[in-house]
Amino acid sequence: MLPDLILVVCTGNVCRSPYVEFTLRDALADWVRIGSAGTEALVGEPVDPGADELLAAGGIDADGFAARQVTADLVRESTLILTATRSQRTQVVRMETSGLRKTFALIDFSDIVAQLDFAQLQPSFMDPPDLSPLGLLVSGAARHLGRITPRSADKADIVDPFGQGNRAFKQMQQQIDDALPPVVTAVTHLYSGRAHTRAS
Repeated sequence: MLPDLILVVCTGNVCRSPYVEFTLRDALADWVRIGSAGTEALVGEPVDPGADELLAAGGIDADGFAARQVTADLVRESTLILTATRSQRTQVVRMETSGLRKTFALIDFSDIVAQLDFAQLQPSFMDPPDLSPLGLLVSGAARHLGRITPRSADKADIVDPFGQGNRAFKQMQQQIDDALPPVVTAVTHLYSGRAHTRAS
C-alpha cells in the first residue's frame, strides 16, 4: 500500500505549488509522499526560474520536475490537498466531491493545525477504521474548521508571482515559509512516534 499523499495545487504548477512540494518533501519524505499539480497547469514545464532560485538557495534541487494538471483521480488518491488560494480549493472540490473534507487553502490549514491538540485527536464516525496519522490530522482539521476565526480574503491567499519580478517571488516565499512550520510540526508529531515506511 502506498504511503499517504499530500497534493499541493496552484494555477500553473510552476511557482507556488512546486515550491511548497519540494519544501515539504525536504521535511516530510520519511513519512508521506508529496506531489503537486495545477488547475491550469503549464503541463511539462519545469519549475519557474524565480521559484527554482529560491529552492536552490535553501539547498533543494528541483531538477526533473514537470508541471501536471490536477485531475479527479489525483484528488481521490490524495489524503490531504493544500491549495494556494481559497478559490482553488473551490475548484478542486467542484472537480471531485471527495475532496470536500480533505482540501484546504494552505494558510487556512496552517492556522487550524496550529491550534489543534494532537493528544486529543480522535477519529470521527465518518472515518475509515484504518485511518492513518495524516488522515487523522485531516479529519481533526475538518472538524475544527468552524472553531477558528478565518483570515480576511486578502490575507488567506498566497500571491501568484508568475511573470512578476523578484519582489513577488520573495513575497510568495515569505507567505509559504510562514505557513509551513505548523504543518510540518503536526505531521512530524503524528508520525514520529509510530512505526513507518519511508515514502517512495
